[in-house]
Amino acid sequence: MWPSVLRVRERLAALRMALRKRLPMQTRAAWVRERAAVAAMVEHGPVLELSHGAGRYLDICRAKGLDVVGCDIPAGSFNLPYDDAQFGTVVYSSRFDALTPDDMARAVAEFARVGREIVLSVSFEENAARGLGAFYAAIEGLFIADRQIVAFLPDGTCEMLRLRAPVWGDVLHQFDWHADGHDAIGRLSRKWCERYGIAPVDVSAGEVKAEYWTNEQIAELIETMAGFPRAIGEPNRMKTKKSPRIDGGPMTVFRTQGRDALIDGRRRANKWMLRPGRYPVLLIEA
Repeated sequence: MWPSVLRVRERLAALRMALRKRLPMQTRAAWVRERAAVAAMVEHGPVLELSHGAGRYLDICRAKGLDVVGCDIPAGSFNLPYDDAQFGTVVYSSRFDALTPDDMARAVAEFARVGREIVLSVSFEENAARGLGAFYAAIEGLFIADRQIVAFLPDGTCEMLRLRAPVWGDVLHQFDWHADGHDAIGRLSRKWCERYGIAPVDVSAGEVKAEYWTNEQIAELIETMAGFPRAIGEPNRMKTKKSPRIDGGPMTVFRTQGRDALIDGRRRANKWMLRPGRYPVLLIEA
């Protein structure tokens, strides 16, 4: 055998050995982060862990003093033999975005039926925009209350998410940084009712919903709001190139009488409207 061929084979063998040594370390680190995320996110029992094999988190739940039920479900089967709201948390231990779009929708509907909160893992990869669109469509109406990166992928991340119905506290939290605090919700909603020429409403009586808008929807809202007349001398600040103070978190949109107004997250919205994808919105409908 030619010496050059031998050298190539030796290098390939060395590369394979190096990969074998590295991958387990990466896997172990991801496993540690995944378990830590589950421990932080699972707060309410009893817990239902759904898996396609051995339970991954049963010991974590038991160590927290939570009652836990493990259920091995066949692939593609999401008809759960449990009562409505029987569980505080449903944990799905397989990668959720590996499901088909139809299975994602069926799974979320069933998880939300039997549990108040859902914890699952999703891969956010740049080349998986279509699959992520199906994911966001499946969780429409549920708020991402927490998210933690558990693994870094070649073109994205794998994250654990905690999903639940949105509450007013989620809206209030978005306004903690405003100079006038939570009063900014009423101030901004009144301002935009006046600007749109519609009757003012009591925003505090509104219903909070969670939605996931495309960048095109966000751009349309920004353009609409930027085009509305201001009072003489009032600057138009809807469009901006300033970096967001907080890069994560949802936008907050106020909707009434057929009009939408962005009342928090302006800088994020200007950034997101230029990047294809779907983004979280807390919608106050009054």
